[in-house]
Amino acid sequence: MNRNIFPTVVLMAQLLGAAQEVKTGTVQGTVVDENGRPAAHVKVYPVAESGGYIGQERFAITDDAGNFVLRQVLPGESRLFPVYTEAGYPDGRSGIFAGDPSLYEVVNIKRGQTLTGVVLKLPKKGAVFRAHIIDISTGRPVLTSRIRITRPDVPEAFYESGPDLQGRFEIVLASNISFRVEIRAANYKEWRYSDVDGQGSANLNLTLKSEAIKEITVRLQKVAEVTDQR
Repeated sequence: MNRNIFPTVVLMAQLLGAAQEVKTGTVQGTVVDENGRPAAHVKVYPVAESGGYIGQERFAITDDAGNFVLRQVLPGESRLFPVYTEAGYPDGRSGIFAGDPSLYEVVNIKRGQTLTGVVLKLPKKGAVFRAHIIDISTGRPVLTSRIRITRPDVPEAFYESGPDLQGRFEIVLASNISFRVEIRAANYKEWRYSDVDGQGSANLNLTLKSEAIKEITVRLQKVAEVTDQR
């Protein structure tokens, strides 16, 4: 066995790692809330305009003083998103927000550069929408269901996801914007959100005020059961 193989492999790995480090940059900065106060425990995600970052998702987390260090940022323009859904702020990376520029900051970084002094501002607080999706007959969660949220004002914008193992779904929506919610599952009748106003008219739009919480239970009915009732 050639004893020089292992040192050669290590050297190549080190050179490759060094080459990758040179190709990327670092961003240092602070995240503040809507009142300009440092925000702790916020995740900062880079989204390259070039469409990079294939593979493991990169992010940094702010410390108690709101400071972050984001490494391995691709050269060129990137959008930096401060994400703190746990505190009621919408995740601007979602397509449902149609690239709203108030949800991110653009940085332009060169290879090997450390960009300092970047300040990211959390967006306005949104509203929490929660749905518990169950079978109308058994009360069990419908884990195969898919939740699709769209916007009447931006037809191409949408968000789609599934529930957790308890059949629960949660998202932080931007406040004072109208959304529509549809839930589908194989062998079940499609469900659409609607709210009846004071005049008895059905409103298909879900519009919530800032910091509001909307919780509903969605009881899906199987197609066979619907057919039997006719």
